[in-house]
This record gives sequence, structure tokens and C-alpha cells, in this order.
Amino acid sequence: MTTTKTKEAALSSKRWRGDWCAGVVSARQPAVWGLFEADQDNKAFALDSGTQPPANIFDLASLTKVICTSTLLLQTYVESGLGFDDFFSSKVSEYVPELESTPYEGCTVLEVWEHRGGFKAHEFLFSPARLAKPHKCFYGPENDEELSLVLKQIASLSPVEKEEYSDLGSIVLGAYIVRRNKSGLRDLWTAWKKDHGLKSYPSFGPLKGVTGIIPTDLRHPVGEVNDDNAFSLGSVSSHAGLFSSVIDVWRYMHALMEWVQFEKKIQFFLGRGSKSRLSEKDPSQRFYCGWDTVSADPGTHAGYGADAKKTLGHLGYAGTALWWNVETESAAVLLTNCRVYPEVLDLSKNLIKRLRHEFFGRVWQNDLKMGESWWDKVIQK
Repeated sequence: MTTTKTKEAALSSKRWRGDWCAGVVSARQPAVWGLFEADQDNKAFALDSGTQPPANIFDLASLTKVICTSTLLLQTYVESGLGFDDFFSSKVSEYVPELESTPYEGCTVLEVWEHRGGFKAHEFLFSPARLAKPHKCFYGPENDEELSLVLKQIASLSPVEKEEYSDLGSIVLGAYIVRRNKSGLRDLWTAWKKDHGLKSYPSFGPLKGVTGIIPTDLRHPVGEVNDDNAFSLGSVSSHAGLFSSVIDVWRYMHALMEWVQFEKKIQFFLGRGSKSRLSEKDPSQRFYCGWDTVSADPGTHAGYGADAKKTLGHLGYAGTALWWNVETESAAVLLTNCRVYPEVLDLSKNLIKRLRHEFFGRVWQNDLKMGESWWDKVIQK
């Protein structure tokens, strides 16, 4: 339920908000950054850059899948002592026995990671869809029985016959990670951040007493994760739940790049080493190591000029996105709250795609000029 205070705070500015940054990801700070705002009718945009990095906090939505879950899976692989084939070709059911004697029993770690495990895209796992008083975090040894019930529910669903981007598959993969590591998801993520020099963000909610949080949805209090399943799982999930500023997402990308360059075992992820699969990926396969790739759509979210063989990224339902060329190391992050006004959702869905296409296209062309000249083009198309 939306509190009066929450709604008044969101409506006081009546703004569709966004922060962005771009540069070369090997640098700890991006080269350029800025923010934008639009009125409730998406008519008047203003794009600007500042002398200080924007510090607004956004719900990252499905960017959680790559920032937290894919990273922790790579960490699990490094610490397993196994070779690439032995680890990624092993069955998820070894640690998620709820999949045994179901159509998902034979799914491998790689298949689930790349959304080829047969899991449907989404299903409300709780009734009501958003529990008023969620349990403690399901992703931890102390609550494994509750997590098991969720996994059995997912395993009872009929599989799909094609590659399908799946929240449910990501939830299963999170269970695999926490059980194999015998530790909670929040603890694992906090430890990885500490080991790689990251401080507060990206972090799981709920966020209380934190200033600068951008409202994601007027139905929910500011600082609560927008995704209903993630909220009901205790606000910590492998498919959604992280919050961050745009600069802290950038710092994560920098830390990831440094780690992959140092750790030879996972250099395949950036298309390097004997196990590289990036440049040889089947064009019909959309996902690579949990990350999205550039589609053939002329209006692709990855932007015009994106190199399909070298560019990885991900999108988030709340209006978030990040893309990077792993060869040139050019990268950009765009965080918005495009769904803050449900009554203009259809317009926002089209607008966010055009916005991403134009923004990331200008990143690849090194043409991120400030001002409203090109921003107006996005609105008028």
C-alpha cells in the first residue's frame, strides 16, 4: 500500500528521472556523467551533465541477475577447483534436488545461466503476490525449508520449449549458489564486494533512512524493491533486489573487469582464453554467460552501432540498463524510474526503448553532447 507521505514525495516533482555515465570501464571513474528529468506527460526533457557524479539511488531490478548472481556463479566456479566443462555441464539438481523427477532434472548450470533451462519467464510465487509481512530472507541456510517450497512450486510448472529469459530460472540458480556455498545470498554478495574494494552499493534493500532514493512505483514505499516475488522472498533474491547509484554500478563493472583480467580461470567470460565462446556464439542464442547480447532489431536497446560480437549488457524492468564492449572497454550505465507512473506505462515502454537506443548509440559513436537537440528526437519519434 502506498503511504500518503510516499505518494506526496513522488508527486512533488512529477518527474521521470534518470542518471547516466559513460567511459572506458578500466577506469574506476567514468569519463562523463549526468542526469535527466521529464514531466509526467513525458513532454519536457532536460539532459545535463554535472561536476559531481549523481548520487541518486535506483532500484536496479533485473540488473541484479548479472551484477550479483552471475558474479557469484563465477566466484563459485573459481573456488570449486573444477574445470570449465565439469562445473558448467554439471546438473543444477545436484544442489537443487527439488528438480529431480521433473522435466528440469537434466538442466545444466550453463543452460540455466543462459536462460535455456526451460523455465517460464515469470510466475507469481506467493498469494497475495506481494506479502504484507515477508519472511526473513529465503536465501540462507536458516530458511532453506521455505526456499524449498518455492523451488518445488517452480519445478511443478510446465517447461517452455525455447530459450526464454526467465526470472524463475534465476531464482533456481540463486538456490544453487547459496546451497553450494553454504551461505546466504546477501552474505556472499557483501563478501565479494569487500574483497573487490566496493563499499555500500550495489546492495540489497529494503533501504531505510537513506536519502536520495528515486521512487520506482507509487504503489510501494520508497526503498522497497519493486518486484513482487523479490519482496516476498525477503527483499533479497537472485533475480531482483539490488539498489545502487549509477556511479556505484560503474565501480562494480570496473571491479569485475579487473577481476576477470587477473583470474585466468574466468577470462572466457570476456571472450578470451581457450574456452572463449563469445565471438563463436550461435547468432540465434540471445544470452551469453547470463548477459544479454545485441539483438538484430534496428531499434535495439543496445544502441545503434553496437558490435553484436563484442557487446554484452542487461536491462531492468524499472528502466535500468548497462552495456559494454568487452574489447574496446567502452561502456555506459543508464538508470531510470520510467515506470513510476503506471498510467503512462505504454508510452514509457516505447520511450525507454528509444531512449536507450539513442543514448547507447551515442556512447558507441563518442557523441554524448549535452542539450535538448537530440533528446527531442527521442520524444518526437
